[in-house]
Amino acid sequence: YHLLRSGARGDVLMLTPVARAMKQQDPQCRIEIWTHSPDLIHSDYVDATHLVPSPANWPPDLHAHMLRGDKILDFDLAYERRPKIHAVQAYADIAGVTVGNTRPDIRVTADQVDRAKQLVQHKQIVLLDYGTSWKNREWPLEFYARTAAAIRDMGLEPVAIGLGREVPADMLHVKAQTMIELVPLFAFARAFVGHDGAWM
Repeated sequence: YHLLRSGARGDVLMLTPVARAMKQQDPQCRIEIWTHSPDLIHSDYVDATHLVPSPANWPPDLHAHMLRGDKILDFDLAYERRPKIHAVQAYADIAGVTVGNTRPDIRVTADQVDRAKQLVQHKQIVLLDYGTSWKNREWPLEFYARTAAAIRDMGLEPVAIGLGREVPADMLHVKAQTMIELVPLFAFARAFVGHDGAWM
C-alpha cells in the first residue's frame, strides 16, 4: 500500500494510526508513505517513506507502482472534504479499516530520551514553540515573553523549541535537525504552548 498525504506535518503524522490498523488487519502487507515530511514518520507500522517534492504534482514514481498492481491510497484533502469528523476517521474510511486507537505511533531511540533527560536535568519544564510554520498562526513575541514570565512565576522553567524566530538569551533553546529528535522532551514537560498542529 502506498499512502499519499503531501502535508501538512500534523496531517501526515495522523496516517500512522491508519497504518497500525492496516497492519493489524493484514500483518504481511507493506506500507509506504509519500509526503513532504518523510523525516516525521518513525513508526513500527510504516515500512518506508518517500519525499513528495511538490504539492501540485502526483509523484511520478507512484505510476510504476500502480502499473505493478500496488494499491495507491490518496489522503490529500480527505478530512478537509469532511471537516466534521476526526481526521483519522476520514483516512480510515479511505483505507477501509477500523481504527480503535487514534493516537499517532511515534518511535524514539534511547539516545534521544537520554539527551532529553540531560537537557531537562530534573527541572519542571514547559515547552514553548518558537518555530514558524503558518504566518497566520504565529504569536507575537511579546505574548511569548509574558507567557514565559508567568511560567517562571509558577516555579517552572520555560524551554524553547522550534526555529525561525529570536529566542530570549536567558531561555534554554533546544534545536534539532528533525522534529522527531525533540519528541522525547514532551515526556518530561508539564505543558506545551504553541501553534503547530503536529506538536499538538
